[in-house]
Amino acid sequence: MTQRPFSHSPSLATDPDVLVVGAGPVGLAVAVELGLRGISCQVIDEVEAVGHWWTRAMNMNKRTMEHMRRWGLAGRLKAVNHVPAGWPSHVTFLDGLGGTQFACVRAEGLGWHRVLDDAAEDALWVAQGQVQELLLDKARELGARIAFSSRATAVEMRDGGRVAATVQDVRTGQTRSMEARYLIGCDGGRSLVRGAAGIPYEGAGALSRQISMFFHAPDLLAAMRSRGIADSVMYFCASPEVPGTARLICGDRWEFTYRPPAGSGEDIDAHAVIRRLIGPGLSFTLERTYPFSYFELLAQRFRHGPVFLAGDAAHLIPPLGGHNLNLGVGDAVNLGWKLAHVLRGWADEAILDSYSPERLPIVQRTSKEAHANYERLRSTFDRLSAVMQAVDTGPEARDRRAELSAPVARDLEPQWWSDGTVLDQRYCASPILRAEAGPGPAYDSTRYPPHAAPGHRAPMWRMPDGTPLYDRLGPEYTLLDTAGTPQAGMAAARLAAGAGLPLRHLRLPDAGLARLYGAPLALIRPDQHVAWRGESLPPALLEVLAGRAADTAP
Repeated sequence: MTQRPFSHSPSLATDPDVLVVGAGPVGLAVAVELGLRGISCQVIDEVEAVGHWWTRAMNMNKRTMEHMRRWGLAGRLKAVNHVPAGWPSHVTFLDGLGGTQFACVRAEGLGWHRVLDDAAEDALWVAQGQVQELLLDKARELGARIAFSSRATAVEMRDGGRVAATVQDVRTGQTRSMEARYLIGCDGGRSLVRGAAGIPYEGAGALSRQISMFFHAPDLLAAMRSRGIADSVMYFCASPEVPGTARLICGDRWEFTYRPPAGSGEDIDAHAVIRRLIGPGLSFTLERTYPFSYFELLAQRFRHGPVFLAGDAAHLIPPLGGHNLNLGVGDAVNLGWKLAHVLRGWADEAILDSYSPERLPIVQRTSKEAHANYERLRSTFDRLSAVMQAVDTGPEARDRRAELSAPVARDLEPQWWSDGTVLDQRYCASPILRAEAGPGPAYDSTRYPPHAAPGHRAPMWRMPDGTPLYDRLGPEYTLLDTAGTPQAGMAAARLAAGAGLPLRHLRLPDAGLARLYGAPLALIRPDQHVAWRGESLPPALLEVLAGRAADTAP
């Protein structure tokens, strides 16, 4: 039976320029990037509302928090962050929450509330649902239309390069057709948009099965402290009976990610698992459990005509290191400003050809690192279990376990010592960047060497009063002028204005900043990546940056 189309509502546009399928953090980040440039978009999602704050993604890394700062949301996120500012960024290894500690290490990547020299913001341990709520408010404030209970059921390409989607009201079953100039699939691992675009996933698929268990235990933290267990952001529990990772979420609320034995069925007794985890004598209330799997799947490409993929629709990688959601935010930023520049007439459609070449290598690199983290984690539980069995319960057992566990703990450090992964994001093969000769500094996933060659994230710098350089950059392109005299910068700014490039001329004649950037002039893109550096801006390069011409320079 043909369903009657549902009537137009204020939350559904007629034919938007940009239709975003999926109102998760990535879809809403796209809406914010567009809205900041005066481009309204339509976001739809089949859920009734933003999900509860227990959702799994927790770590907003330094790079994502820099974008949150640019959007005016970093301070608000830190205000709702449920981990106290003084909470230590430890990762602790133990036999169980009701047992004894083996080893404790500092997890640099999970720190927060620090003032850093190499980043405008520190990482933040904050729940995905809280992030979504703030992004939702911001997107609406900037003019985005958000329609929940609205499911995309079909997508088709139309003449003239446009795309149409059939949208169904989940509550009534009624449908309507919506046409857009661009469509962005932020609709997760089972993406309808990716399927309609004919873009396959590639990769290992499901890697392992986990069960998340949420529970309240009012006296657990105090009991752990009484046994000398350090306050930590994460606890690795090595008991063969209850292997997994635990974290205190807020107050007396905990999450335990349980690794069920191979071959076990669906009938896991969650109450029994939690009891073995926390030990006897402590009360607890089981709130919720749900199974999930670690995946490793990457889309072959992130674009097909007017259809783009971002976030989980483009990549699913193991969460070890907390990279997948942060990668999705990077996708949204990269794509959002380029779409807005095309729609505002500041750039040609060809600029969009740079999306896949820029983002896909970053995703592939990070996926390999996340998979290596996963393999290290798999062996960790076996090795820690062996430590438990190798040490008796005598008076020296604690020290002996700590000694044997220390190298196991150090093996996992790439999971949270990941400044290279997070900050050294370099776009090496892009049609809208002119690469420099030479390889640049060697890549190291654990450390970040500032480098200002085109394609690299612009090196951070703090003003004498502590203000980050990023706070001084313009909303679009910025010409960073550190030259001793203003003539070259003024000439470059006039060239950019004549080419229609939206630009802020930021004059900061500082010798230290000039040394950091390796040239007196640097052109910085809206996403805070360097587009060019040198002494005199080549006029032809402006056409390349705007996607109006191919770069023919050697």
